[in-house]
Amino acid sequence: RDEDGPRRFLTSLAQAHTHGLPITWEHLYKGTEPQRVDLPTYPFQRQHYWLESTTPAGDVSAAGLEEAGHPLLGAGVQLAESGGYVFTGRLSLNAHPWLADHCVLDTVLLPGTAFVELALHAGAETDCVELEELTLHAPLVVPEDSGVQLQLVVGPSDVGGRRTLTIHSRVQRPDDTSVQGDWLQHATGILSVGSPDSGLADTGTNEPWPPAGAQRMPTADLYERLAGRGFAYGPAFQGLKAAWRCGDDIFAEVSLPAGHTEAHRFQLHPVLLDAALHAAIPVEEAGGGEPPDLSMPARMPFLWRQVRLRTAGADTLRVRLTPVAPDAMALIISDGTGAAVATVEGLVSRPVSPDQIKVARPVPTHDHLYRLEWVGVPSGPPATTLTGQWAVIDDDPLDLVTALTAAGTPVDTHTDLTALIHTLDSGAAPPDTAILTVHHWHTHTHTETGAETGADTATTTATRGDGDPPEWAVAAQETAEQVRTVTHRLLTWVQTWLAEPRLTGTRLVIVTQGAITTGSHDPAPDLTHAPVWGLIRSAQAEHPDRFHLLDLDTHPTSTTHPNRHPRPPTPHHHTPPHHLPPLRPRRSHPRTTTTHAQRSPHTLRRRRSPTPAHHHMGRPSRH
Repeated sequence: RDEDGPRRFLTSLAQAHTHGLPITWEHLYKGTEPQRVDLPTYPFQRQHYWLESTTPAGDVSAAGLEEAGHPLLGAGVQLAESGGYVFTGRLSLNAHPWLADHCVLDTVLLPGTAFVELALHAGAETDCVELEELTLHAPLVVPEDSGVQLQLVVGPSDVGGRRTLTIHSRVQRPDDTSVQGDWLQHATGILSVGSPDSGLADTGTNEPWPPAGAQRMPTADLYERLAGRGFAYGPAFQGLKAAWRCGDDIFAEVSLPAGHTEAHRFQLHPVLLDAALHAAIPVEEAGGGEPPDLSMPARMPFLWRQVRLRTAGADTLRVRLTPVAPDAMALIISDGTGAAVATVEGLVSRPVSPDQIKVARPVPTHDHLYRLEWVGVPSGPPATTLTGQWAVIDDDPLDLVTALTAAGTPVDTHTDLTALIHTLDSGAAPPDTAILTVHHWHTHTHTETGAETGADTATTTATRGDGDPPEWAVAAQETAEQVRTVTHRLLTWVQTWLAEPRLTGTRLVIVTQGAITTGSHDPAPDLTHAPVWGLIRSAQAEHPDRFHLLDLDTHPTSTTHPNRHPRPPTPHHHTPPHHLPPLRPRRSHPRTTTTHAQRSPHTLRRRRSPTPAHHHMGRPSRH
């Protein structure tokens, strides 16, 4: 009663049956057709079984490569001239399911200790027994539905036997093994032959464990606390069995999950080394005896110094962690018997933020590619009322004042921007929306002087020569002059607009004509007006929501009444219909198709912006 209803009832029946009470199951399943299933005679042990990683089948020697001999790497080859090495592999959650248990800030990451493992393996293959230094530059995100190609490059040996090391990755598509992403560098380091006395002192089998006087540290709820800080460790990475503290030193005992038998294939299994670092987290939280602070940012390994491996393949470790700096520690690692395994002279950790993880998250290139597609939108019904105070600045060749007045919208006119500013100086309130029409500017630019536009009239005239150039050359010269004049005039206009703080809350709608095309049915864009859109887009990127663009075509039936326009962002007015430019994923179209839109990829998502109510006015996607 009051315990989960039918579910509790069925559980009680099952418990009664297992204790020998007779149950008339026919009454329970009356009206159904149940099937009897034979169960195993032995009881379920309720243990988690960790599947072994499988190496993809294939003979890499047929491609002139060698087996890499490592679970995370597939092949390797020595470079002929330099004597360097290249190792490659492919990581995925299908091939390496245990990686899914290393989740940091909601993202599956290759543990930083895996980079150490890869570097140690590269050192073993190149007779370098010491990892002098390894710097981790960016996390390696393991995608859920695709793989990551891994590349480890070891440079040639110098006169002292040292070799450089780099580790890169790039993402692969889930439905195609062909590489789609760009290479991302994750780690750089230096391998060396080392020296007989390099590294810290070894532990011995005769030393007591745990050390005398060490105080046991509470670790029962450690992984629950870690989850609260963004480290969602699954069973594979919950390897910390016990921890003690003696002075400033921390002693930890870690082991692999039961049934895992791959330790012999690794130099120093990443799960073991990662679990050893968990022992320092309670000390970080305590902050010298203070209560744990779960708001502290997550920390991850950043720099490893002087890592020396003595024995490979251990499945249980005893680790001594000694602070050597506020954010660094040294490690002495032995196996379950106390025999030396490895030493780390310095490990530096740094905080990691969600933004850093987000930037490192791999996205296939094909997911970045978009094309601009203009979609026809029917004109909406006429609006009855337009909100706010409007202003028309400069000339009004489209007779917008009449259209706005007919719609019952209060509208002021100003001969130029200076006149508007003078009105503000006299105490008038700034308009909510202002309209500037520029599509007629080039029709009278030849009357403007160089001082007004910034053009050098004398130089421009001299370039035409004394002869009779072809008509196309004259037209090209005039177009170039018009582009320079219009863009320079608009740039000066926009700079003045932005410099006036009283206009910060006013939306400026800039009207062009023929600046863009919506398809093959449109003529080529007007070269004078097309740069205007590029200029204003730059202004939009720096000053969001202050500028809007409206382009008109040259169709004689195109209406210019703003109260008849729909409300899209980034409009192009074409009658009928009006057009909007949503971004379509490039991969949604056949790769063999070639259109003007496909030659204009956009790499960021569209962001909608507020637009004047009931108007076919807006601003393009802000990048």
